[in-house]
Amino acid sequence: EKKHKGYTACAFVIFLGAVSFYVEPYILLTALVAAIIMYIVLLSPETGTLLMIFLLPFVPTMLLVALTVWTMFSFAVKLIRGKRTLKFESFDIAVIVFMGIIALGGLVSVSVMSSIKSAAVFLCFMSGYFLVVNLINTTERIERCVNAMLLSSLAVALYGIVQYVTGSADSTWQDTNMFSDISGRVVSTFSNPNVLAEYLIMVLPIAGAMVITSAKKAKRAVYPLTFVTLGICLIFTWSRGAWLGFIIAAVLFMLMWSEKFMVLGICGVAALPLMPFVLPANIVSRFASIGNLSDSSTSYRVSIWRGIVKLLDKYAFSGIGVGSGAFTSVYPLYSYEGIEFALHSHNLFFQITVELGIIGLIALAILMLLFARNSFSFFARKDNLYLSSSDRGKKYGFLSAAGMCGIFGVVLQGITDYVWYDYRVFLMFWLIIGITVTVGRTVQSDTLDPDDLM
Repeated sequence: EKKHKGYTACAFVIFLGAVSFYVEPYILLTALVAAIIMYIVLLSPETGTLLMIFLLPFVPTMLLVALTVWTMFSFAVKLIRGKRTLKFESFDIAVIVFMGIIALGGLVSVSVMSSIKSAAVFLCFMSGYFLVVNLINTTERIERCVNAMLLSSLAVALYGIVQYVTGSADSTWQDTNMFSDISGRVVSTFSNPNVLAEYLIMVLPIAGAMVITSAKKAKRAVYPLTFVTLGICLIFTWSRGAWLGFIIAAVLFMLMWSEKFMVLGICGVAALPLMPFVLPANIVSRFASIGNLSDSSTSYRVSIWRGIVKLLDKYAFSGIGVGSGAFTSVYPLYSYEGIEFALHSHNLFFQITVELGIIGLIALAILMLLFARNSFSFFARKDNLYLSSSDRGKKYGFLSAAGMCGIFGVVLQGITDYVWYDYRVFLMFWLIIGITVTVGRTVQSDTLDPDDLM
């Protein structure tokens, strides 16, 4: 048998050597690595989900699509063979209903071919939610996913800070006349500072939860470092909507942690007049400019929204279809002079209504309400022995609260931007919802380590 394996290995090496005469070595190496990863994911779909979370900020959208599809296929193979299980609960049904509305928005559109492509990517990435809730179903797997997420986000944030410190931050997305004291806005591995900010405010509460609950000394240093680094990078995006979304998410998280923080919140509001004496002037001026129509970015958004209101007079019920192709073919007909070109409406709620009609907006609202109810009810449970008596159990309570706060932070940023425009942020959105939901289900299932209750 060993001799047979030796012949096989030798034949394989000879085959690779022969192929290298016709194919560039780096292509051959890439194909070999991809084949190994595909085989590993086929054996363990959980690894594919973990890779999706870790690689999300670093790889192109279509590579993430390929990884998601292959992980779904691997999961399906395991299901057929009886090696995995598929469970549906009430919230899962709500997600499927929303996926159905998106699918309809791809098929019924003013630009069908473009919308079908966009809807296909949306549906593919929403399936990431089902991968998480069905595969990441033990506390050990949850911690691996969280650590993978924080490790990759730390790399993203460090790169963003380096951009700012070295002066390579981009000033394309700022009013240089009003904010001349800002040297540029960082984008890190994303295409836009607002997109980077959307990613960061979903991860920051989770990093904060790990800071609070970490027991090991080594992690007590790593998690605070990660949290602070992500926070600094968020500042350097100079995204006012993200700042506001994160502040509200942080306040919500602290109130869920303890009602005593209500007093701290009142003191914080009372201390607002002292901000100019404590914070750097450029941060204060940037934050104070929220709603200032003399800022070109704000006036641009308001002008687009005025056009969107006109558009919705006709399409509020039917929608125009999913994706920027449909939007760019209809919006110019209703835009105001000088604002004819826009890829989206710069508002999540306007965009959902424009693309899917009022039924899509209602479905999303119901989905978010169900999500909040699940998270609140899980975090507030006093009759759960695991949550109330175990330090590790409390960690999962805080993780659930943090995931919900991060999602609602980015939804609040959606008031000033279409936060789902970047497909990778859309995928992150559903992965974090999946992690938040699976935390609650795992803690209440039989997959817990019995030692956690000791």
